[in-house]
Amino acid sequence: MRDGDAVHTAPAAVERLPTTGRAWRLAATAAVLLALAYGTIWGADRHFPFGPMVQFAFSVDPNGQIRSVYIEADTTTGVRVQVPLTSEGVGIPRAEIEGQLP
Repeated sequence: MRDGDAVHTAPAAVERLPTTGRAWRLAATAAVLLALAYGTIWGADRHFPFGPMVQFAFSVDPNGQIRSVYIEADTTTGVRVQVPLTSEGVGIPRAEIEGQLP
């Protein structure tokens, strides 16, 4: 035998999947495909990963504006301070506040 010659071996015996195994796999595949179709057409954020995630479902103008939301408050001493937009700072998460803005 020379270098580069292919070595031929006998193929291994093929074991077929039983009918019940194929049926389960087809049913699981159909269920996943139906969930994806439902999520694509009627889905919302709560259906992720089978539905669209709204934060990634649109494009942003690369030359557009970036707005940063913050809250200012006057203390009892008359000093103006920025209040952190956190659950600890204002009582609700920042995403809830930003989600209600136009």
